[in-house]
Amino acid sequence: MGYLRNIFQALDGEEPQFSAYGQESRKVLKFFAAYVLFLLIVSIGIVFLLIPGIYLAIRLQFYATFIIDEDCGAIESLKRSWEITKGQVIPLLLLFLSMIGISLLGFILLGVGIFITIPITYAMYAIAYRNLNSPLKVLEEVEIVEQT
Repeated sequence: MGYLRNIFQALDGEEPQFSAYGQESRKVLKFFAAYVLFLLIVSIGIVFLLIPGIYLAIRLQFYATFIIDEDCGAIESLKRSWEITKGQVIPLLLLFLSMIGISLLGFILLGVGIFITIPITYAMYAIAYRNLNSPLKVLEEVEIVEQT
């Protein structure tokens, strides 16, 4: 969780701080609760058939980023992930497959390449989250302005 916070800091133009690891530790219970719900939902989807499980995993994959980036609760983070991934299943599936390919390439290179590919895949994940979430933030800001 701290590593993902560091990636968000770098994306925001800030210097990543080691203290992010300690700061994010207070969110472990939220993360664990969301993770258990995520696994339960995806497992139920896989029981019905493999495709529904993959679909649910793709739609709910950003739950951790909402916990880290916006301090959401477990259920709220799953709902927000569902919202931002609406209509984006195919592009996210392709992103996931490319992340697997990059990771496999790093593993094939005597396992040493994984030290390069894992940060790249985490950055890809964080950038995808930020790109998907930014239109929602703009809409929320407009709603707040309209209410005042």
